[in-house]
Amino acid sequence: MWNEQAYISLVGFMFLNTRVAGIAIPFHTNFEEVNLRFYVRRKTGDTWQRGVVFIMEFVPRFAIAAVADLLYGEKYSSLPMRHSG
Repeated sequence: MWNEQAYISLVGFMFLNTRVAGIAIPFHTNFEEVNLRFYVRRKTGDTWQRGVVFIMEFVPRFAIAAVADLLYGEKYSSLPMRHSG
């Protein structure tokens, strides 16, 4: 909460030259990702710890989402997307 309001972030970025276990997967090295998330903090003793809670994570290809789930336990969804710039 900030001034009695709750905020979420929509963050988009590019993965470039991505590799899995050092191996580049053809047609899956450069891709967009969009995260819907919010930030949290909690007090532990005398210090504040900060973190991020991911509500949803999106990538453009099903195979990327499946690998993220299988290898890293990340629950991604795949949706068509594009970028410019």
